[in-house]
Amino acid sequence: FTGDAPVDLRVAPSAAPHDRSLAWLAEIPFEATGTWTFHDVPRWPRAIPDEVAAKVVRWPTQSADGRVAFSAFGALWVDDDGALTRISEGTGYSPAWSPDGARLAWTSWTDCPDPDPDPTAALAACGGRLHITRGRKTETLPVEGQLVNPTWLPDGDGLVVLRGVGGSSSPDLGAEPWYELVKLTPGRRGTWDTTVLGSTDLRQFRAPRPTVVGDRVYWGETRSTKPRHPSEAVLVSVDLDGDDKQVHMSFGGAQELRLHPDGRRVAFKRGHQAWVAALPAFARDLSVDAVPHRELTETVGDWLDWVPGTDRVSWVEGPTMHTLAVPSLGAADEDAEVPASETRALSVTLPRARPDGLLALTHVTALTMEPAEGGQPGVVEDATIVIEGDRIVSVEPGGAAPAGARVLDLTGKTVIPGLIDVHAHLHYGAGDVLPEEEWRYQVNLDFGVTTVQDPSASTDLVFTQKERVAAGLMEGPRVHSTGFVLYGALGNDNAVTKSKDDAHGHVLRQKQVGAGSVKVYQQSRRDQRQWYVDACNTHEVLCVAEGGGDLWMNLGMVADGFHAIEHALPVSPVYDDVRQWMAASRTDETDGVAYTPTLLVAYGGISGETYFYQHHNPRDDARLLRHFPRRVLDRTAWRPVLMASDDDWNHQQVARDAARMARDGVLVTLGAHGQLQGLGAHWELWSM
Repeated sequence: FTGDAPVDLRVAPSAAPHDRSLAWLAEIPFEATGTWTFHDVPRWPRAIPDEVAAKVVRWPTQSADGRVAFSAFGALWVDDDGALTRISEGTGYSPAWSPDGARLAWTSWTDCPDPDPDPTAALAACGGRLHITRGRKTETLPVEGQLVNPTWLPDGDGLVVLRGVGGSSSPDLGAEPWYELVKLTPGRRGTWDTTVLGSTDLRQFRAPRPTVVGDRVYWGETRSTKPRHPSEAVLVSVDLDGDDKQVHMSFGGAQELRLHPDGRRVAFKRGHQAWVAALPAFARDLSVDAVPHRELTETVGDWLDWVPGTDRVSWVEGPTMHTLAVPSLGAADEDAEVPASETRALSVTLPRARPDGLLALTHVTALTMEPAEGGQPGVVEDATIVIEGDRIVSVEPGGAAPAGARVLDLTGKTVIPGLIDVHAHLHYGAGDVLPEEEWRYQVNLDFGVTTVQDPSASTDLVFTQKERVAAGLMEGPRVHSTGFVLYGALGNDNAVTKSKDDAHGHVLRQKQVGAGSVKVYQQSRRDQRQWYVDACNTHEVLCVAEGGGDLWMNLGMVADGFHAIEHALPVSPVYDDVRQWMAASRTDETDGVAYTPTLLVAYGGISGETYFYQHHNPRDDARLLRHFPRRVLDRTAWRPVLMASDDDWNHQQVARDAARMARDGVLVTLGAHGQLQGLGAHWELWSM
């Protein structure tokens, strides 16, 4: 304690050495007074517009005559000087123009049943396909699997494509351990010959994009470095028979590589920025830092490519495509200013999906958000709930269904408001190909979770699926997310933060693709975390944080104005000092810092999910199995019985602490952490 007043510290006498009893311990009341400053915690309303504009644009690639093919909303589009054409009827990914620009190769995905009742019969109707579109005619090639990133041979007479090997027990498309490199060349009488050239190691979120130069195929793969350090990207090649594999250049920390068709320059993404480097013809396992290289962007440089027949490199920032002539790579020019890029908007807008007509739910018990006496939820017996379009019009006891309404008699049923899971991990391992329907989204809908916030997810995946749900292209709750975390520790996708400008840049690059929040994770210094609060408040983005089990970091972030603290405080029980601190950021104008204890994974002891696995059996839950893949549920839910005693459950004490904080004015929120999709939100609610 510091201050003017002396502190009287009293210590209880020690017990006798042989006496291990703690019965002599007693609570010693005391008070400590001090003055601290808490940062304001503003929040901003989020409008829900009538149209959905795609902010995630992937694989933008320009043809020889200036058209741009790209994927948005999980479909394939071509922009011809502002005139937009949809190429794929369903999904469409990874377009590649032929050298003359007359043909467009691309891939698609159709969901398969899980488990597949008849794999042989279903093969023609589901899975991945490779297509070639010329004008209005599309040919589907005889190659199957999860296909991505086709690349034309230099003469346009054949392709190389990556094919997933299906070597995982998971039904998720992002669970491929590696890709095969497959060459396809025209055979006799309209057939195609296929040759497997080898495989590519896949320990990154994005599949590599091959380039064929002369008689060799180049691509980026990853290799291990020192223990507990991120892997590094390397540029490798094989000949067109799959032999003579060579490693040409290493790129520490790079997330993406794209070789120029002339084989002399390579674009790469490192630290989320676009770079370009010279590639010597003799390069054998040469570090990129040993050759001339230039950084081209300041905010983000994503989905790199080269404009055909030029020295111009392209990338995207959100839905905007940039192109830039490669600046000089001479050593004397390394500090010269990079010229401004040319920009091109790739705009796709679809109407927001919403139901039509009137719906009346009759003879139902309704739990409302209006508190009744004693603060308990209001209960309306024998209610009629009238819904017009996507809005609840009325909840009235004994009300009549309006004329023309579709009526559902729900006698004996109870209706609750849709649940909002603000810490809902709905998917993480993500390849480039997305499913038509995301089973995790469907399971959450099955259990009444109608809005989710995913505070750590694959950026491309979660924001593309958010847009698909909003446009009615797939089923799901309303999706909010941070995208990939702003990670302060080692990693190829981390967020290095050396200045306030860096923090602003990281927040902006996430906002451009649809993030209404960012998650600041393992940024070790307090000033770095404060920079992020400043950036989030400037750009009106929610700033949520995880203390990683560090109580003092959590308390510092409360004072610094983070919008939410994710995960339980690692100490329980907590006393009045900590509870007052958590409530101190609340004002008459704002709710202050929110607290999401995620009781199913509460720090400090046995987690809540273990309690429910011990006391309940979700393995044969019929509602859960509507959309939850059986093989995933079995490996999740089959667990040894722990047989913990009733007073061993740490999550119950964490819940009691959270309840006291709520009574003190802290905004306590529900987050199920994705431990068991759908039902997990109810487990979290029961834990609370």
